[in-house]
Amino acid sequence: MKYALRLLASLGCSALVVGLLVSIASHLGAGDTASDILAALRSASAAPVAAYAFCQLVQALARAQRARVLLRASLGPGARVPGPGRMLLVTFVRGACADMLPARLGELSYVAMLNRGCAVPAADCLSSLSIGLLFDFLALLAVLAAAIPAAAQGLSLLGSALALAAICAVGLVGLFFILPAAAAWRWERFKPLRWRPGARLLRLVRDVAAAVVAVRRGRVAGRVVLLSLAVRAAKYAGLYVLFLAATRPLWPELSGAPVPAVLVALVAAEGAASLPVPTFLSFGSYEAGGLAALTALGFPMGASLAAMTAMHVLSQIVDYALGGLSFLLFTWTEAPGGSPAAQPRSARARVLLAAAVAAACGAALLFAAFQWRAAAKRGRLSAPPKGEAVEPTAEQSAAREAALAAFGGEIVWSSNRSGTHDLWLWEAGAAEPRRLTRSGFTDTYPRFSPDGSKIAFSRSREPWVSQRNFDKWDTWLLDRATGEERLVATNACQACWAGGDALLFVRGDGTGRPGGTRLVGLSLAPGASAGGHEQDAEDYEIFLWDSSDANAPPVRLTFHTGNDCWPDVSAPGR
Repeated sequence: MKYALRLLASLGCSALVVGLLVSIASHLGAGDTASDILAALRSASAAPVAAYAFCQLVQALARAQRARVLLRASLGPGARVPGPGRMLLVTFVRGACADMLPARLGELSYVAMLNRGCAVPAADCLSSLSIGLLFDFLALLAVLAAAIPAAAQGLSLLGSALALAAICAVGLVGLFFILPAAAAWRWERFKPLRWRPGARLLRLVRDVAAAVVAVRRGRVAGRVVLLSLAVRAAKYAGLYVLFLAATRPLWPELSGAPVPAVLVALVAAEGAASLPVPTFLSFGSYEAGGLAALTALGFPMGASLAAMTAMHVLSQIVDYALGGLSFLLFTWTEAPGGSPAAQPRSARARVLLAAAVAAACGAALLFAAFQWRAAAKRGRLSAPPKGEAVEPTAEQSAAREAALAAFGGEIVWSSNRSGTHDLWLWEAGAAEPRRLTRSGFTDTYPRFSPDGSKIAFSRSREPWVSQRNFDKWDTWLLDRATGEERLVATNACQACWAGGDALLFVRGDGTGRPGGTRLVGLSLAPGASAGGHEQDAEDYEIFLWDSSDANAPPVRLTFHTGNDCWPDVSAPGR
């Protein structure tokens, strides 16, 4: 029961911290951060996630080899240490368990697995773990030393680097000199340390100190340093790839951030995750650290929070998949040596363990599928290809010219034939349409004013926003006489004229779904798609149809494989 309560408490703490960060970002005008997180997760392709998994394999191999070097030095010549494969499994499980407890106490899973599963003395497990962590800090100091001078406002983080350097110095002196000297002192004169629990603790401390001394005398520092640098290089290379995967489709300013700035944010996130805050898998604390660094370096708050959260989720999925599989393999295989602690579990225990893991994985997949389906309803996360022009036949050209001449009015619509969705206008008597807007954002849903002198349209707040997402649009007005574009309403899309200068528009409710007022029954020149049905992505074409003649077929006006959508007409006498 107490473990269930701790789990609920950590889940509550993570939800509170993440909810608070999202609320702050939203109130500061950062948009719908929650939907941005889902969008970033959905837009991440398999290639960068696979690259991250590969980097995790390289990191685990370096960690496993470093642990074997330290254990071989502490156990002495001729001692049996776990093989590379067995140590690799332990390392993957350790990586998955590191964030399960505050202050990264999950690292102790390394000690438990080596001691119980591989019959390695606990003192040697603790010494190799402690020395490995210390050298991880030293490698981290090297990363900071390289990143801070090149990062914007890097001097603001100089204090953190100096504090880390002080921690490394204290750790080196304390672990390799003070601990052995203190362990050699005659603590038995204190009565509590003569009782069984105290005596066991004292013996363990002395054994750890002896193992540390053995490592110091083994002259393995050079190899350990190189392997620690390899661990850090692989780790941050993988995280940087995930950062690009989460930011490139949605936030070009973040994906284009200098590598040192991203490294500083990743280090800050890792440092915050190591704090003794009872969060679940470090969710909340990790995001807070990365967010603080990115905003201090001048990046938008909402995008930074969404990117760090999405990257954290992706990394945890990979880490726990690798860790869970490694735990199963470790449990089902027998370690060399045949010690009782290393014997495989019974058949019943294996079945129960496999059932529990399968149930957990099934629940996780169902939850992921539900979230993925919800995100899929928000439309595409990246702009469709702009396509290319298609040459109409002679009959199609003649029919188009005749229809336009008989129509005598103007047609405006949205097209991505220039790369982004812009407004295009076909004027009476013109041979070809002309482009009206060049904003670099998504301009769509144009509507002529009653007198035809203005065009109201929706413009996205980011370079690409799916038209299924109603939250990230503003309504703009184009004056046809001067070409001036003017913002008239924020958080407003699909505006329609209500007579005179009045406009009705749709306003999102923060969930991506439409809210506010929608005008229906407007008569438009119809559009048609050659394939799918996503209005701002598929190959829609513009057709003109004389509705007064039921027998007259629609006439195709546009011939392009890009997306042409949302037409409006300004006809004589309208």
